[in-house]
Amino acid sequence: MMTYQWLDNQQPKTWFFVLRVILKGLLLFAACNLVFAVTFPMQWLGSLSLYNTVIDGRTRFSYGEVPNLDNSVITSNLSALFASHQISQPKADDAYRVVMLGDSGTWGWFLREDETLNMLLNAADYTVDGQRVVIYNLAYPQGSVVKDLLILNEAMTYEPDAVLWMASLSAMEQARRTDVPLLQDNAALANQIADEYGLDITLDEPELSLWERTIIGQRSELSLLAQLQTYGLTYAATGIDQHIPDEYPQVRNDLSASEAWSDFDAPTELTADDFSFDVLAAGQSMIGDKPLIIINQPIFIADGNNSDSRYNSLYPKWAYDQYREILAEQGQLAGWVYGDVWNAVPSERYTNSPLHYDAQGAAMVVDALGDILMQAIQN
Repeated sequence: MMTYQWLDNQQPKTWFFVLRVILKGLLLFAACNLVFAVTFPMQWLGSLSLYNTVIDGRTRFSYGEVPNLDNSVITSNLSALFASHQISQPKADDAYRVVMLGDSGTWGWFLREDETLNMLLNAADYTVDGQRVVIYNLAYPQGSVVKDLLILNEAMTYEPDAVLWMASLSAMEQARRTDVPLLQDNAALANQIADEYGLDITLDEPELSLWERTIIGQRSELSLLAQLQTYGLTYAATGIDQHIPDEYPQVRNDLSASEAWSDFDAPTELTADDFSFDVLAAGQSMIGDKPLIIINQPIFIADGNNSDSRYNSLYPKWAYDQYREILAEQGQLAGWVYGDVWNAVPSERYTNSPLHYDAQGAAMVVDALGDILMQAIQN
């Protein structure tokens, strides 16, 4: 009888205790969300990484359209991208660091890690003044030199000694130079850089509501940051950071009859103002007296229908020929080290895009790049 009375008397207190714990937990969670929203530490969280400590850093930025196969994710968190990359390791005393900028072709679309331009250049074991030349692949698969400048701004923290910038007509196009997600997702930083270097660029800076800045509101991006760490384990075990399918659509050899490019419906005379040379000049100012090497990257040259008026599906000949001429002129005026390897890769070596070549094509590009790079950093 006494035992029953004890249980009966304690039962209400037990439920009250449970409800109180739940309420405290909810209040604590709400407080954490509020603190998170106010401080909004997304870049700081991105800098917390297993890479370069527990597991090796990546040789190129994470970019995975099929995460469970690529062992990569797509995130616009610059801190996370750099923290997971080998460049965030302390700079060795005997290392001469070269950062390589560019788009998906330079990043190495449908190439294994060891087949990318920077890895092939590193395998050549170049030295300068007794230092090992180490090239870091900081290309990102979105075409915009403004996006490259954003990445270069962050890369300056890691003490590069030279910059190898792979340019393309798409990336240099003035009319759409800010139409890439990495820039739009880092609009405030991009605008700050534009103001500092006098660039006529203004991106909309969306104002996130308090709710959107909370843990719940940022759950998708937080999930990506967590996945980036998780996939690092499978990346370390397999060495795979990009799934290369057995079959994919081949680059188009038969082309449209249209000669439109950018905002122009028909051939017209272009000037330097139609391209983003101000961004390249900002890059030179950013790195100071360090060597800046500008390379016009390779493109697929079609020989099918309408190849008399277009080089490929991206570029009509009238626009591309003027771009190459103006790029060379501007390079001479600015004093950049300049190289043009636009036709260094034969058409049969391209894969799914006019800017993506296979491993043999990459080796051909490296053959052309090696001498240009070494002449630039030895002078």
